[in-house]
Amino acid sequence: MMLFGTSQGLCYLEPDNLLYKIYNLTDIVNAKIANESINAFAESTDKTWWLGTWTRRLIHYDPSNGAYQTFQLPPDYSTNHKYIHAICDTKKTVYIATYTGIFLLNKQTSRLSELVVPDKINFDSVYIVSILLDNNTLWVRTNVAMVFAYHIPSRKWEEFFLPSYLPSNFYTTRMFLGLDNHGIVWANLYPKGLAKFSKREKRFIQQKTPVNEEFEKWMFQFSADSTNSFWYPTMGYGLIKYDTEKGTIQNWRESDGLVFDHCMAACPDKFGNIWVGSYHKFSIFNPSKNYFQNFRVPYNEESTSYRNYMFPLRNQHILAIQKNILIEFIPENISNNASNKNTLLIGSIQLADTTFLVSSQLKNIHLGVDGNNFSINYAVFSPTQEQYRYYYQLEGFDDKWIDAGSKTVANYTKIPGGNYTFRVKAIVGNKEIVSHDFPIHVATHFYKTLWFLGIILLIIATIVYLVYRYRVKQSNEVHRLQAQTSRLEKDKTEIQYQNLINHLNPHFLFNSLTSLNSLILTEPKQASRFLQKLSLIYRYILQNKEKESVTLEHEINFVKNYIALQQSRFEEGLSISIDIPKEYMSSGIVPVTLQNLFENAIKHNTIEDEKPLVISVYIEDEYLIVENNIQRKAYVETSNKQGLESLKKLYYYLTSEPFQIIETHQLFKVKVPLL
Repeated sequence: MMLFGTSQGLCYLEPDNLLYKIYNLTDIVNAKIANESINAFAESTDKTWWLGTWTRRLIHYDPSNGAYQTFQLPPDYSTNHKYIHAICDTKKTVYIATYTGIFLLNKQTSRLSELVVPDKINFDSVYIVSILLDNNTLWVRTNVAMVFAYHIPSRKWEEFFLPSYLPSNFYTTRMFLGLDNHGIVWANLYPKGLAKFSKREKRFIQQKTPVNEEFEKWMFQFSADSTNSFWYPTMGYGLIKYDTEKGTIQNWRESDGLVFDHCMAACPDKFGNIWVGSYHKFSIFNPSKNYFQNFRVPYNEESTSYRNYMFPLRNQHILAIQKNILIEFIPENISNNASNKNTLLIGSIQLADTTFLVSSQLKNIHLGVDGNNFSINYAVFSPTQEQYRYYYQLEGFDDKWIDAGSKTVANYTKIPGGNYTFRVKAIVGNKEIVSHDFPIHVATHFYKTLWFLGIILLIIATIVYLVYRYRVKQSNEVHRLQAQTSRLEKDKTEIQYQNLINHLNPHFLFNSLTSLNSLILTEPKQASRFLQKLSLIYRYILQNKEKESVTLEHEINFVKNYIALQQSRFEEGLSISIDIPKEYMSSGIVPVTLQNLFENAIKHNTIEDEKPLVISVYIEDEYLIVENNIQRKAYVETSNKQGLESLKKLYYYLTSEPFQIIETHQLFKVKVPLL
């Protein structure tokens, strides 16, 4: 035992009761390969280790004496992912997996050779993503919906399909095989849960598991505990437990005490604890107590350049891999009750040129007027280095607790003179440790600065007010000009449309008078009725020319007189049908809209008994539709192409729905929005 003193008292260290043992690749092998990342591991029956690196190097290492031997796989230029990602060890042979092939190392001859795999594995864009040794069978998984089984004694292959599996991008989706405590092979089926292999039925069977869970895409290799439950580390979703008997899942996150939501390795120990690795941070989880102990190791701090791996050793220890560092954890040296001894201490108060150590004799501290910038150091004294989340508050200055995360220092600057009380608490999981209150007095300056702050605030408020007033004035002016422009545009459109109404097509009037003259000579009674309808037309125009809109019913009654006059002129050459449901008769429409559209159709198309002009009026999608077939005249004498445009502009000011003109080779359609 080693004893050492601190400002808070006497502390001790037991070297024989260490939590872990470090194997640094720099110390194991020569410097040329010391910085290579280790990505794969297997332990032989003689307790020697096989390590696979990023550069396709295989290292055989004996931890008992430090002896090692290296083997180099042939280069692979077909993919960027060329490293060794899995190793399986048998009595005579070591199987080494890369994404594009499997190599064999003969232990007796130390010769490397490549395993002949089925053509379906050699197929372009098919990669080996996982291998697993089950007695005399080597299971091989690819990134497509296929798993292969290689029977080592017979050297024969079998292939099996994964049910409900959607082939995924192996760069972004985790795919793996796993072995439970009963010797059954399992495979994940993202996003369809899990499947296990039935030895009796010779196929993979999808299991009752929650599917389409977001964390499925980010799960790493599972480990089975003594109850045959699976423990999955996930990238961003914490620790997942899958109960193989009930088919249910549980999830633990940082908020539950887990060291970090981005965890990449999990491994049960012989005591029932689950060890979880996240870069250089680790959690030891006791499922029976639902309790986490967290700690860090001072090697390879958090970096995306590597990921964690964990493997159970034959001595019932756990081996964790961090890039080029091997950590052998010793579970029997951890006590689940050690956390009860943890104490939260305030260690020191630091000023620019002075440090005050906080001891049991120092009950409070008085700082001068220049001591209003200071830092307070605190920490939990923990045998397991659990990763606590700290909250602190300087009562009298802080309105609420400050979340410091894992930081163990509180920085304060420009603290006004007065009396304050500092307190801090540490939380991990559902456990909270609170320090004792520590009073702090800061002397007050002889001058006050509130007046300066008041002047600054007044100047800022004045500037903001003046800018606001200027912007409001400018905005009002812009709105005024826009409104004036809009009003002028509307007045112009109304004048144009009124002009169109007031000067109802002279050809119509001329043709009507010509027809009337003929009827007077031949059919006086018909001429009288003709004259009545003509007078009704002009009376309607005079009565409604000042109105913005009339009901559709009034407009249709008016246009019926117009239709009668035109049909007396064109007879069988003109066919007009109106089919308007009764519920639309109260809808609004601009006066003389239908007459203008009929007149436009008659003006621009030929009308013959053999080829009549057919005009249809109906409702479609809350629009009034006026549609006619196209029999275009070669030349239209009185067309100035302004009638429809004026009508369109007027509707623009009356409704937000568009006035639409649609023309095809066979039809001319106008969609009039109802008001």
